[in-house]
Amino acid sequence: MKIITGTFSSRLCGAASEAAARQNVILLGDVVRGSALQQARPEERVPHGDRRHRLRLVQTSSFIAKHLAPRFGKKPNELKIAFLSEDSSYGQGVTESARARAKDEFKMQEVAAEYYNFQTINDFTPIIVKFKQLAPDIVHHIGYTNDAPLFWRQAREQNFLFKAHVHAGATGYGSVDFGKALGNDANGAFALLEPGPGFRLESLKPEGQKIEKGIPRRRAEAHRLLPRSAAISSSRAWRACGCSRSCSTRPRPTIRRSSATPCCRSTCRWGR
Repeated sequence: MKIITGTFSSRLCGAASEAAARQNVILLGDVVRGSALQQARPEERVPHGDRRHRLRLVQTSSFIAKHLAPRFGKKPNELKIAFLSEDSSYGQGVTESARARAKDEFKMQEVAAEYYNFQTINDFTPIIVKFKQLAPDIVHHIGYTNDAPLFWRQAREQNFLFKAHVHAGATGYGSVDFGKALGNDANGAFALLEPGPGFRLESLKPEGQKIEKGIPRRRAEAHRLLPRSAAISSSRAWRACGCSRSCSTRPRPTIRRSSATPCCRSTCRWGR
């Protein structure tokens, strides 16, 4: 049996899946988030595939409505939100689903939705000028390696002020490269992603540390896993379990910030 495994990101996985199909070999991946990948050839997919790309959008929308809105003294339906995303399968899948839930469930006011090619974009000025005129409370941006630091830097340079910036994924604002590129200026983005190398549990507030440390135990109890599973780190426990911590039986997720020097303040320093 021939098996290809180890792909990362929907963009790479898409190309690998086509190559695997042509060679009639199995492509095995524990994370498949792009909507296009999940919808293509459903009869060939393994049951119970990764649902995190859909749950991730649920968490970003819920986080904004349940945790950011109260801090701003507003109801969710009073928030103005601008969506911005690179145009990969992952970016489009997360963004379009987040748009739907923000509108249908929380009645947020969408003021803009913009897509761009992350491989070719070199200037966000036109988008920033448009967003400044619309004055959103929240910028929901799914970025990649080069475009996320570019948008963040240009927004700062052009004095684009907003109350919070929300991202989902291990690329862009969720990558260590973002912190390396901007240093302390990277502080401010709310990035929803699995803990990875360099995650500093001690940088969380006490309540955040308590939630994070209790995840393996709660997951083991909820799924009747073997006792040893309780010792697995939270990120590995997600993979062992096969679902996201945002399932209906999961506790509220910990949202961490992207930064070279992790910070636990819960409001954006750019807030109006």
